[in-house]
Amino acid sequence: MVLDSRIGVAVFALLVACQPLHDLDAASSGVRGATTDAEATASSGGVSVSGQPPVGHSPSPQVSSTETASMVTPPTDTTHPDASPFELPTPQPSSVPAPPPANTQDAPGEPVATVPEEPVPSAPALGGMGGASGVGPSQGDAGVSLGGGSAGDGSGGAGGMPLRDPPIPTDENGDAVELPIDLPQNPVTGTFTVSSEAVWEVNGAFVPTFEIKTPSGSYWVVKSLGQIVSMVDTDEADQRQWIDFSSGFRPLRGLPSFASFDETGTMTTVLDADSQTPTHLRLKCTSDSGSWRLVYDFYPTHVTITVNAAPMPYGMAYRGVPGGALDDGDRFVFADGVGQGALLSSVTDLPGPAEWAYVTDTELSRSLLMIQHGDDDLTDRYQVKDNDSSLFSFGDGSLTQLPMRFSFALLDSADHEAVAARAGFIIDAIR
Repeated sequence: MVLDSRIGVAVFALLVACQPLHDLDAASSGVRGATTDAEATASSGGVSVSGQPPVGHSPSPQVSSTETASMVTPPTDTTHPDASPFELPTPQPSSVPAPPPANTQDAPGEPVATVPEEPVPSAPALGGMGGASGVGPSQGDAGVSLGGGSAGDGSGGAGGMPLRDPPIPTDENGDAVELPIDLPQNPVTGTFTVSSEAVWEVNGAFVPTFEIKTPSGSYWVVKSLGQIVSMVDTDEADQRQWIDFSSGFRPLRGLPSFASFDETGTMTTVLDADSQTPTHLRLKCTSDSGSWRLVYDFYPTHVTITVNAAPMPYGMAYRGVPGGALDDGDRFVFADGVGQGALLSSVTDLPGPAEWAYVTDTELSRSLLMIQHGDDDLTDRYQVKDNDSSLFSFGDGSLTQLPMRFSFALLDSADHEAVAARAGFIIDAIR
């Protein structure tokens, strides 16, 4: 009888040890090509100006400087006034028990430190995150500053993210050194058309917006949001929308995708007139508290977004519609050329030294290239949202290294060699 009891205890212990540590995605097991809603039918995109989902997709949406869409205000986060304007990870349950409390006898009054076996994505360590403005000595509550670093000084990297090698050069304020005004040997020729007087409808009001038309794409940046709300390719005969932000229907679409934000007016976006040329435009965005600082550099080939300061872990996310509508003709493709249908999800860590992937509309032969200028060991997530939107997030809400740069480029090609060549040019040009 004693032997039988011991055998039962051993079997129970073995079953507990075999339980999975994490469930990153309900139907994506954390490997390339894992799927969710594999047979789901994606509904059409399109712009809704009435606040209702569009009935069908118009194959040739007309876009101009007065194009408008509207937006509902997401719930206000009154607990965190500097809530991340980037896509945050989905909270993930863990079966790992908490480790025993640290011995605090030698340091009475000190908080008890615990070290989980893996960082929890919803609250990774903020080592080197610094104070509200992200400048100066580290003030983070949830991590250790590496080498006395702070947010914005290029020395982040806590929370499982290694230091960028080489690190982005920084100025005396800890912000990334400004990028070149023009890029030599640019494969795309042509000049910009820029308007500072455009408007966009947000919460029922028309708010000031920058309209930037480049040789490879047109962008609308709402000044009070610091966000690209519209991105259109340049095929004159059949222009297609790649974001399709709309009121009461898909307000979280954008670049960066706003997973949450407090209210209109949170960001101030200004044009750097000294950097403006026929082939370059720089916009600087700062939150009212100063804790978020972004820089947009527009080139003929692409736009680069630099995150100089962030008060919390973040993910750089695109959320929109490939070629105007997410459907079974779209694909999500990795840097090695391996791809999958864009209706399938993927949870993986893209390889470095610069991480990149792209979504492509094979029927239109057009693509959106997405690059992180640096490597890490964090999860990068591609997922279908609302059955009609593509979401791709570098770092999946767990990035902590600052400053960091990301580039996004529209191409009139679905050929992998063409996309890889464009990626190579941008990676070599942006340091």
